[in-house]
Amino acid sequence: MLGFRNTEANRDWQIRKLSHSIDELLGFGAHRFTGAGDARARDGIDETAGAFGDKVTRSLRESVERGARWSAVDWANALAQRTAVYRRTQALFQRFDVLLSPTLSRPALAVDHDAFELITIGGEIAGSIRGAWYPYDWPFNLSGHPALSLPCGWSSDGLPIGLQIVGPWYADRRVLALAAHLERERPCARPMPL
Repeated sequence: MLGFRNTEANRDWQIRKLSHSIDELLGFGAHRFTGAGDARARDGIDETAGAFGDKVTRSLRESVERGARWSAVDWANALAQRTAVYRRTQALFQRFDVLLSPTLSRPALAVDHDAFELITIGGEIAGSIRGAWYPYDWPFNLSGHPALSLPCGWSSDGLPIGLQIVGPWYADRRVLALAAHLERERPCARPMPL
């Protein structure tokens, strides 16, 4: 039987520890990549954003502005760092078949949460959305490793909690097979709250 027991008392500590562990295992921090994709986005958005005025969200406008400050050298360095992240991540699979983590560090944010506003976890300010809410997701989006989020429980407010499963490159079937096995053994299906 598969399972894991966690207590309320050490949950927040474990989440913070896991986030730091991912950074240590891969050898980088979220702050290094907050503008890398933004520079490329400016090319397609800058010229048309003015026509949409207030319909362009603050987070998109600010991302484009940050990206505009990146030089070609910055972009090339970011691509080199991305390659290093891929290599470090892929090396983990010499020791592990898959990596498991929470999908998010806390339940869903309010739909109108400002993307640049700090978030709280356990009643304490935890940091930015990218650095504190989904610190387990973006490294694998960056490295291109197959990953999925599997519903595995519900918060006290009835919001879904996800388990992220990550595999080595070209191991999509392994990730999907484990998810299917977990769904069979520990089904979490229930109507989504609307």
